[in-house]
Amino acid sequence: MQEALLTSDTTTLEARLGAFSQARKDLAEARAAMLQDAARWVRAMFRTWKGVRHG
Repeated sequence: MQEALLTSDTTTLEARLGAFSQARKDLAEARAAMLQDAARWVRAMFRTWKGVRHG
């Protein structure tokens, strides 16, 4: 009985760790995409400002 509970707990823990690991990967990918978008926006803004300043 005790061993079955322990196995069940271990399986549940492994499943939760797997889900947590996947969530961390998804979050890292989302953060990277967000930073890329922000960098693209900043570069576009500087490009337009540069044209205005020296135009």
